Amino acid sequence: RLQQNELKELPESFGILESLKELDANTNRLEKLPESFGRLKKLQRLRLDKNKLQELPAGFGGLSELRWLELQENQLQRLCDNFGDLGALEMLRLEGNRIEALPANFGNLGKLRWLRGAGNALATLPQSFGQLKALECLKLEENKLESLPSSFGELKALKELDLCDNCLLSLPDTFLELSNLQTLHASGNRLWDIQIDLRQLPQLKTLRLGPLNSVRMRLWRVGLGCGSRSRKPLLLS
Repeated sequence: RLQQNELKELPESFGILESLKELDANTNRLEKLPESFGRLKKLQRLRLDKNKLQELPAGFGGLSELRWLELQENQLQRLCDNFGDLGALEMLRLEGNRIEALPANFGNLGKLRWLRGAGNALATLPQSFGQLKALECLKLEENKLESLPSSFGELKALKELDLCDNCLLSLPDTFLELSNLQTLHASGNRLWDIQIDLRQLPQLKTLRLGPLNSVRMRLWRVGLGCGSRSRKPLLLS
């Protein structure tokens, strides 16, 4: 563990620790990682949060067994081009950086279950985003998202979604294909005319779209007609 040591750099020879499985170097002053970092093939858990990282080394995608990655509160503007090669990744934290776009191959992270990327500068998501079939929790509040890709509805495992404080004007038609969605927070956007057939979102429990007088919504719901089957109350705000 190297956390809270005011480290400014790691030695270039750091990659010789090829059997290393866990590294915690949070709360230092690291501005970059050595090029040899990608040789840590056994690394499974990595904490680099609360540093001053501006970029990731080219070989970062070589961390093929990495499952847990924390990069929040750095100064990253982009991820490396081979970031999608982190095929074992299950949890990723990117909050509080300056990231403007995710790489085109981001959808290759097929085992990713949790993604937290609040407080960045994302304007769009790659079309490959819908390939994240295992994704259960997605938090992208306080970005600059203007739209979601049409592939977004392919996130069949998604349960919790936070898109608050972006620049969204609408939701894609495929949004109603998120059949396992339980929580949707999307207040603080520019959403105006939203049509949501709740029969297509049977697991939805919480829906927050901001002040109801600023959003014109058309909601259809199971349980409003004679003989219709009931469901649990929906928290709407």
